[in-house]
Amino acid sequence: MKYYCKISAMELAIILLMLVKIVGCSQEKNSEKHSSDIVKPVKKQVAEITAPNHSDIFRCGDSIRVRFNIRERTAHLDSVVIKAGINSTVTYSGDYSSVYWVTDGARVGQNIIKATFHYNDSMKENHSVAITLLSDVIPRSYKYRVVQTYPHDEEAFTQGLIYHDGYLLESTGQNRKSSLRKVKISTGEIVQIVNLDPGFFGEGLTILRDKIYQLTWKKQTGFVYDLNNLGLLKTFNFTNEEGWGLTSTDDNLVMTDGSSFLYIIEPEYFTQIEQIDVFNHKGRITQLNELEYVNGKILANVLGETFILVIDPLSGKVTGEIELKALVPKELDGDMHKVLNGIAYNEETGNLFVTGKYWPLLYEIEIEGGI
Repeated sequence: MKYYCKISAMELAIILLMLVKIVGCSQEKNSEKHSSDIVKPVKKQVAEITAPNHSDIFRCGDSIRVRFNIRERTAHLDSVVIKAGINSTVTYSGDYSSVYWVTDGARVGQNIIKATFHYNDSMKENHSVAITLLSDVIPRSYKYRVVQTYPHDEEAFTQGLIYHDGYLLESTGQNRKSSLRKVKISTGEIVQIVNLDPGFFGEGLTILRDKIYQLTWKKQTGFVYDLNNLGLLKTFNFTNEEGWGLTSTDDNLVMTDGSSFLYIIEPEYFTQIEQIDVFNHKGRITQLNELEYVNGKILANVLGETFILVIDPLSGKVTGEIELKALVPKELDGDMHKVLNGIAYNEETGNLFVTGKYWPLLYEIEIEGGI
């Protein structure tokens, strides 16, 4: 007995279409499987910097030899562009294996040397190393004489100090005790005081364009006051984890956060413009604290130290030191909670006012030869 299955033309077309899809999917999966197994060729490294090495230490003024090696012998080197520091760019071409970066005028601290190798007419490859530059200046030791001593509130944890119009403006720290004060110099009397919210720890203080700026420690918050009446105008925020010292140049604010950096800040929105690393001839200086801007230079307390640094803000070099150990009250010497902190400059006389945290006295000193 024979059986016949009749299939219409339309049914046959549908069956064929389904078979085509099944075969196609199978081929696609196999194709994906094989493509994942393909190992892409690694691009060859044509060149390399062989000297200096990462973290090598030099001194400003050194002539640093930048050596490199062409690893791929089939590559035709057209030129090498060397960029070093913030403003040095040199292009070389020809048969050579090294160039020189003369570091006169460079900033201290970490500097990046970047070499761009141009080869085979249109190809290029970048390599870089980070080196450190120490200052080439041995800091000058400034001498001073005490002009006068004045009473200072022993309950004031001094964090910022400014001279203005015959008075001192002082920022004090400690939670639940922080304040902005206007103080009569001759007696230490508090003429006016603005107490901070108990959760804020007062820090650096400065004046810029008839406004007072005050930092706080770990709240990433600062305050702006009216210079004339100490009325609060607004608050601002900053990205540094901590606020320490504050001063102002003609146009901008300068801030520290306990590191080795001076942060240049635009005052309207408190945005950082740049940062400058501070070095002397021996190395990096950390824990920069209270600041004062004097005749184009920045004076800085260093937490726990008995001297004031004189810093060139353009290069980051420490150009001088004012050793004030003789002024530290003997009963407070060695107490990290009662250290030297507070620098105010009287532009009319050229003298400085200096004190410390919980110090009983404020000193007016004259720097021999000026700053």
